[in-house]
Amino acid sequence: MLVRDIMTRSPEVARPTDAIVTVARLMRDYDVGLIPIVTDLESLELMGVVTDRDLTIRVLAEGRLENRMVEEVMTTDDIAVAYPGDDVHDLMTLMKDRHVRRIPVVESGNTVVGIVAQADLAREVGPSEPDQIEALLEEISEPPLQVIT
Repeated sequence: MLVRDIMTRSPEVARPTDAIVTVARLMRDYDVGLIPIVTDLESLELMGVVTDRDLTIRVLAEGRLENRMVEEVMTTDDIAVAYPGDDVHDLMTLMKDRHVRRIPVVESGNTVVGIVAQADLAREVGPSEPDQIEALLEEISEPPLQVIT
């Protein structure tokens, strides 16, 4: 099974100059936990992501929701991405290794074409491979090990 078989196509996106409240409303209205941030709405080139966790830690916990822009809170470094032709088992490994629940799917030019969430994997792969899905959910939920030097 390939990523294209299970991904949510044409996800909602935002731009770095959008208000952070716009992203929060997209998450609420579409019941999603990750919004890809794109350079513009035509090219849909991925430049970052905002997750529900980003909103909690970088906005709400700081008590600074007023007039905040997406570019102030989005993650831009080392974003895990998948490609439509990737095998779902490789995607599961990536999610485990990176401890992420959602991954943007991109095509050439880093164009956003979809998102895969752990719920998609549970729904599509879970019935035939319940043990692998259970292990995935457990590993994603564990905090990554941090080496103190």
